[in-house]
Parts: sequence; C-alpha cells; structure tokens
Amino acid sequence: MPAGTSIDIKEGVISISGTAFYDCTGLTSVIIPNSVISIGHSAFGNCTGLTSITSKSETPPTIYYSSFSNYNATLYVPFGSLDAYSTAENWRYFTNINVSSIDGLIYSIISDTEVQVIGVTTFDNYITIPSSITNNNKTYSVTSIGNKAFSDCSVLTSVSIPNSVTSIGNYAFYGCIGLTSVTIPNSVTEIGYGAFLGCNKLIDGSVVATTQTTATINITSPTQYNVGLYYNDSNKKQAENGVVKLTGLSPNETQSYYDLALIINGIYCPIKDISFTTRSFDAYLSGRVTASSVTAKGSYTEGDVTILGEGINYGSKVSEYDGKNTITVNNLDPNSSYTIYYAVNTQEGGVYTASETYTTSALELTTQEAKPTSTTSVRLLAATNCDATEGTGFEWRRYDAPDELPSSKVSCPVVDGVLVGSLRGVKDDVYYKYRPYYTSSSGNTYYGEWIAFFTGDANVYFEPEVRTYDDIQVINNSATVKGYALEGTDVITAQGFEYWKTGSTITPSSTENRMIVNASGISMSATLANLEYNSTYKYRAFVTTAKGTVYGDEIEFSTGEDPSGIGYIEIDSDEFVVTLRENPATGTAWVKIAGAAGEEVQYTLTSMSGAMVANGTLLLDGEWNAIDLNCSAGMYLLIINDGTQVKTLRLIVK
Repeated sequence: MPAGTSIDIKEGVISISGTAFYDCTGLTSVIIPNSVISIGHSAFGNCTGLTSITSKSETPPTIYYSSFSNYNATLYVPFGSLDAYSTAENWRYFTNINVSSIDGLIYSIISDTEVQVIGVTTFDNYITIPSSITNNNKTYSVTSIGNKAFSDCSVLTSVSIPNSVTSIGNYAFYGCIGLTSVTIPNSVTEIGYGAFLGCNKLIDGSVVATTQTTATINITSPTQYNVGLYYNDSNKKQAENGVVKLTGLSPNETQSYYDLALIINGIYCPIKDISFTTRSFDAYLSGRVTASSVTAKGSYTEGDVTILGEGINYGSKVSEYDGKNTITVNNLDPNSSYTIYYAVNTQEGGVYTASETYTTSALELTTQEAKPTSTTSVRLLAATNCDATEGTGFEWRRYDAPDELPSSKVSCPVVDGVLVGSLRGVKDDVYYKYRPYYTSSSGNTYYGEWIAFFTGDANVYFEPEVRTYDDIQVINNSATVKGYALEGTDVITAQGFEYWKTGSTITPSSTENRMIVNASGISMSATLANLEYNSTYKYRAFVTTAKGTVYGDEIEFSTGEDPSGIGYIEIDSDEFVVTLRENPATGTAWVKIAGAAGEEVQYTLTSMSGAMVANGTLLLDGEWNAIDLNCSAGMYLLIINDGTQVKTLRLIVK
C-alpha cells in the first residue's frame, strides 16, 4: 500500500476481520462506518503510518486490545459519544480522542465551551462555518480552524468564516485550487503558515519586467484584501496600485522564488510562488595579439548594478579593483600562450570574473637591404610583426669575420612595422653583414637572416626622416605627443617638437610664438606642459642637422576645461596686464605681465592666513615667468606690485 493512503469503508460492512489491514504501513487514515459492530484481532496491526481514525458509530464497536497497534493516532467520534469511547473496553487506550462532525464539518472539543473546526466530511462548493454549535443541549463557540482542516478541498469555491473565529491553523486551506472567495472577519488575529498556500485563484501575478537588480510584478486579485509580496522569509512588501517593485536583487539570480500574499488583518498569507530570473551580468575580455604583446580589455554588461570596482591582471587572478580595465603585456615570447584575468566587483552580486588565454603570433623578422647614407654610415632595416618596447635591434659584424668572434649589437626601435637603425663610422673598404634580433623578457632571443652590405660606393645624400604621429594623450592642460626621427647622411644636432596656439602661422624659418620641447631617440615622445585650458594647439616633430631643419606634419589638438572652474585669469589696467596661465597650478605658476609701468614688478605669494610663502621679481616683458611653488596644496594670494598699484589674484595649488 503506497504511503499516504486513506480508506473510507463503505456503509453496510458490519465487521472488519482480524489482520485485514495488518502491516499496511502506508495507510494514514481510515473512516469506519456506522454499520461496523466489531473489529478483529490485529485488523490494523503494525499500521505504523496511521494517524487518523474516524468512527461514525455513536456506540463503540467491539475491538480487541491489539486491533490497533498505534494508539497515538487521533480518534474522531460523533458528538455525544465522547464518554462512551473514553470508557469503552480497549477504546480507552486511545490518548487522542476528538469529537466529530455536525452538518458535514468535523469539530474537536478544546474546552468546555469551545470547539475547533478540524475537517469536513462532505465537500460542497460553498461552506459557511457557524459561530457556534449545539450538541446534547450544550453550546460550544467555534473559535478556531485547525491545521489542514480544509486542505486539498479542490471543489471548494467560497468560504465564510464567522466573527467568533480568532485563529486559522497552518495549511488550513492549503491546495484549495478552486477557492475564489474567503470572508474573514476582523476577529481573526492569527493565521498560520501556508493557510492559503496554493489557492491561486485568490491572487495572481506575473513578472512583467526584470533587469539585473530589479523586478516589477503586476498583481491582480479578485478578493477584497490587500495584496503584497512575501520573500526571503523575512521581507514583506505591499503592492501599490497592483504593482510590487523589487530592488537590490542580485544579477544572474536563477530559481528565485517570491510568494505573492494576501494581507489579511495585517497578516501576510502566502498564496503562490512567482519565479523569475534577473537579467545576466557578465564580465568578459577582448584582446589583440602580436608576436610580442597582448593587449586585453575587460568589459561588463551595462545595467543597473552598482560597480564598486574593476581590475585586470596578467598571470594571476585579480586581487585589487583599481578601476583599470585595459592591460598591455609587452616583450612576450612569440607563439606562446598567456592568460589575462579580469574581474568586476558589484554591490549587488559580488565578484564577476573572466579569463582568456591568448596565443601570440609567430615572429616575423625579415631582413631588408641596407641603405648606405654615406661612405661611412648606413641604415639598417627589417620588416617585423613585433611591437616590443625593448629588446629589439641589429647584430652586425665584418662579413669575413670568423664565427668565434662576437658580433656587435645596436638597439633599435620598431616603427610602423619596421625595425630601423643606423650605423656610423663603418669603413668604406670593408664588407659587413647584419641581422635583426628580438630578445623577450624571458631571455629568449630570436634572429632574422644575415644580409651583407657595403658603403664604399655610396654617392647619394639622404635627408633625415621625421614624422609627427597623430597619437596624442591630452590630460587637462598637458599633452603627451609622439614622433619619429631617423638620421640621414648628416648627424642630427637637435630634435623634438614645436608647438603653438592656433592662429599663429609657423614657417620653417619662423621662431615667433614658437615653443620647443626637446626629445631623443628614433621613437620620440615628449610632454607639452602648462598649456592654456580650453585652447587649440598645433604641434610638429622636427630634426635639425648642419644643413637645416626638417619638419613632420602639423597635428592639431585641444586642451580640456579648467577643472577648478577658475581657469585662465587676466587682470587688465591702464598700466599693466597680468595673465595667469593655469589655475590650479602644479609645481610651477606661469605668469605673464605686459605694460608700461617699468621693467620689473614685485610679487608676493601668501597663504589665506597672511603667511608669506614666496616673493621676488617678475619681468614686465610680456613673456611667461615661472614661479616655483614649494608649498602644500591649497588656496593662496598672488600679489603683484609695480610701485604705484597692487593687483591680487587667487591661486589654487594642487
């Protein structure tokens, strides 16, 4: 017999033979009709699962001591027969005897004046629970509905509960899937867990929208009660205008269950489960590889999550969320695998990680024909897919030198896919050979093929090569620029960048309004500092030899807005004009003074409390003067005095 089996013995049966249901451990309840007058020996022996026995006869049937092995089962008997069963032979061994039904409802006496509704014998669509019942000229007030009293009454559609009832037990109406209306008075102050669970027609709802951390649930209910949401066993939220909005959820949350509930007299009564999945939040990587580097960028799905930090790392998992999401790892071995890790930390869902293994390309080092630039100098060239920042160059030696002798090496950069270098001081009557090399950060060295060269018949003139790269990084009022300078026949005597504000016309021979920053090497880089905020500039690379200056292309850029909101300051008077180029200033304040008051003016830098920080003189020549700021960050007063009048500027030091 399967577990949970119930048996309702048909009316007309007068006896139940011995061992009839012996060892039926799956039997949980049995109803004995009024017609039964005797129950045989061990008829329900060893029915260890039996918890409920209902006898409909007012006169106790004859039973043997061992007819029931489980005397802890609850015995339900008709009203008026409680004393008879309590004193009858062998029936008195039952420790749980409850009085049974009137008008189809099963009651249990809980005091001299009170009974509890504990079940039903006939199933109707509509049930009205009386406020009191009378039996044997004694009146009982109906004060409670017991645990599971109407559970699984699937045909039940409507219930009316009187105002004498103060409590409803656990799972009292559990699984009443047809129930559409329940009348509950204000007298009810206690409703047990799951009392209306599964009564889905009392309330309905659907998730109409979910994001990564929120859910909107649209609720409909045919009942007269308020509706809310009961979730996570502790949080209660009441619907507003038929909508419940949940926030602060975790992304990627699957199998999340939240109970829609009736709010009855302020008591939350879970009805049905709503399941949904919040939108995914993922971290992922994208990368670019060359023969010697991996550049990887970490990204995450956009949404309504709160990002606490992100980080990216090479070789080991992320331990610091420093806000970085891009990493370039240089000087790697070709045709080798490297793993990049990326992680995003969110307030709602913890840490989301991604990792990707990238394989660098096979190295290409193709030695190209050397280009003599004079009888004693030569350009060395090799095409390559290597973009290493160090470890690249050329190895060279006399063509006829024995292999036992070590070669000479010259370090050279890779420029636009070409390894370029130059040699000076070679002999015009000697043949040489050279090959490119690349040494990775792990110490492995890779070589191209040897190629010979000879400079003795060089009869051409090579100008230096110079390029201005359109690769610029602007931060506030400074810019980092890049370029390329390769020596020709003549030795380079100066190289770097010229820059100027737009509106000025610069020619190769012009020096007016031109500012210069020097640089070195074939691959040049320099920082243009102390520029004016919110201004447009141009710059170009240059190379100077004994024969003149060669320029690269002009590139234009604009500086950012002044982060302090103060920016460029100019004080104008009949006598002189004071211009402060940047504010806030870092390390140096640049001041320009023009006018007719004299050759010099006095300046004093004081704190806001009046303490002097610096003083000195500035030239009244319309050029930029530098004032070293050997002071802590804060607000200061810059006081300019020409002997006849005083001008004061507020200066912010970062």
